[in-house]
Amino acid sequence: MKAFVTGATGFIGSHLVDEIIRRGGKVVILDMNPVGVDGHRADYVIDLNGKPQTLYEEIFKKERPDVIFNLAASKCTVCAENVYRDWNVNAVAPMLLARAAFKCGIMDFIHVSTGSVYGTADDVDEFRPRSYYGVSKLAGEKYLGALKSYFHGFRPKVLRYFHVYGPRQNDSLKGGVLAIWLRERLQNGSIEIHGDGQQVRHFTHVDDVVNLTLYALDQGQMEQDIFNTSRWKLSEVRSLIEDLTPDNSWTVTNGPARHGDCKTTRADKDISRTPMMPLHLGSSAYKVDLRTGLQRWIDVLTQASSVSHGGLAQRVA
Repeated sequence: MKAFVTGATGFIGSHLVDEIIRRGGKVVILDMNPVGVDGHRADYVIDLNGKPQTLYEEIFKKERPDVIFNLAASKCTVCAENVYRDWNVNAVAPMLLARAAFKCGIMDFIHVSTGSVYGTADDVDEFRPRSYYGVSKLAGEKYLGALKSYFHGFRPKVLRYFHVYGPRQNDSLKGGVLAIWLRERLQNGSIEIHGDGQQVRHFTHVDDVVNLTLYALDQGQMEQDIFNTSRWKLSEVRSLIEDLTPDNSWTVTNGPARHGDCKTTRADKDISRTPMMPLHLGSSAYKVDLRTGLQRWIDVLTQASSVSHGGLAQRVA
C-alpha cells in the first residue's frame, strides 16, 4: 500500500505514518511543516490554506497513492484567530483533496473530523457546534457526503476523533489538555483547569485511533461512512485530576472556561445513527485504557527529563 498523508508531521499523523511503515506500506507526506515531531520529513511542504485543486491533482498523478489520509487541520485554538484559514483548511481543502483524488482514480479517502461537531446538541439528529472549529469540520464532513453522492465508486470515510492523547502531543496552550497538565506538573507542580472541572470527556490513546483508522481502510466499501472513534468510557476532568493526585501533591487552580468549550462531549449519544468505530468489535477494539496510556506517556516524559513522578497514573481507571 502507498498512502498519501496530510498533516503527517504532527502528533497523530506521525504515529499513523509509523504504523503504516511498520506494516510494510509506503508513505508520501504533505504538511506545512518540513520536519515532524518525530523527525519525519515532508515530501511536500504545503499549507492547505487557499491552494487550488489542480495542485493536488498534479501531486496525485505523480505519486499515484492507493489511499489519501487527510489529517491536516486548523486547530481549535487557532480557528478563532483566523476564520478564513479555519474555513479553507477544515472545510474547503478536504473537498478539493477528495475531488482531486477521485479525478486521479483514487477511491479510498479517509478524513479525520472531530467530536466538536456535536457541540451542545442533545438531540441525536442535531449538531450544535459552539466553536468555529466545530462548524468548519462539520462543513468538511458535509462536502464529502455530497461528493460521495456524485462520484460513483468513491469511498470516503469520516472518523470523528475525541480527545486523543499520548506521546508527541503538543503541550503548549494550543495542545491537548492532558499534555498541558503533564507539562505544568513537570515544570511548576501545578495544574490549571479551564472552567469548573465538571466537563466530561472521552480520552482515547493515539495508538488506538491509529489502529482504528487503518481498520476503516481495510473494510473497503461500507454502508456507514461516518464513525465516532473513541473509547466508550467517559471521564470527568476534575475527577481525573483527583485520580492523578491522590496525595494532593499538585496545586490545582481554576481558570476561565475556554471559548466554545462544551460541558459534555459524548461519542455514544447517537450510536444508532453514527456508530462507534468499529461497529461489530465494540469496546474491545480499544486496547489502551486511560491508566495504562497515561503511565506509558509519563514513563516517556520521565525518561526524557530524568524526573521521577512516582505512581502518577496509579489510580486512573
